[in-house]
Amino acid sequence: MVKSLEGLTGEEIADIAYAQNSIPPSGLGAIFEVLIYIFGVICTVVVALRVYIRMFKIQNDVKWRLNDYLTVFGFLPYISAAILGALSVHYGVGATDDYLDKFEMHNYITVRGMEYLILYELIYYASSTITKFAIAVTILYICVERRYKYIMYAIMCIMTVTAAICVVWFFVNCVPFQGYWNPGAGECKSSDGFLNLSYVGTSAQVASDWACATTPFFIVYSLQMTKRSKIAVVGILGLGVLASIAALMRIISYQYIDIRKYPNDDMGKLSTTSRKTVANLFVQFPKADYFYGRS
Repeated sequence: MVKSLEGLTGEEIADIAYAQNSIPPSGLGAIFEVLIYIFGVICTVVVALRVYIRMFKIQNDVKWRLNDYLTVFGFLPYISAAILGALSVHYGVGATDDYLDKFEMHNYITVRGMEYLILYELIYYASSTITKFAIAVTILYICVERRYKYIMYAIMCIMTVTAAICVVWFFVNCVPFQGYWNPGAGECKSSDGFLNLSYVGTSAQVASDWACATTPFFIVYSLQMTKRSKIAVVGILGLGVLASIAALMRIISYQYIDIRKYPNDDMGKLSTTSRKTVANLFVQFPKADYFYGRS
């Protein structure tokens, strides 16, 4: 039985990897799975309620607006990302190296785990970007001053440019794309390309989270609303600060997936990526954006 990946082609590695059975989640992986299910249900209920209200409870002619469509379109890939996240923990994500060493074919099991993790990150980023557009559009609806509108337009431009750069680099860096998780499939131009993309993408998200969370305070302050309504609106829209805090923790934890510091620790890249997901869960799996992306 071949246990090492060395000397095998990408196709041979893939065939062996996909012949492996899943393993029980361990450590943080088991926690991740529970949180994925809990927050997945919460998000589904929230979005379902929004759709129900828009379709059956609003009496005016304009039941659906752009931010509603963006919210739904952002939710759909989120479900796919959640499924991939749940699958990844059954193939080594969140487990310690000591636990994985108990399985003879752990090198191939973790190939699948890394595949699910990479696809999860890619799809989640798409979901997050679409949802942030929904938030920005929602804020535009209540803007009465141009300067705040310009801020939202700037945020949307930054998110668009950042997403375009990340997507292009993501697919160009490793050819074929499977090279990210299958060492026999091909080579990557930059060994730390995924790490650099993580820094760029997360930094843009932090900026957009803070802008979307703080701008409503200044907008609502000048509106003719009751104090109670103002507090409620600012409180809901301000939940984006929680997302930015989690994103900042992600930036700090990225050092642990830097292969320049850990060049020979293949499983370190996988398991420590999962350790930083403890903080990441607050922004990724709960999708707090959906709670403050409503109008």
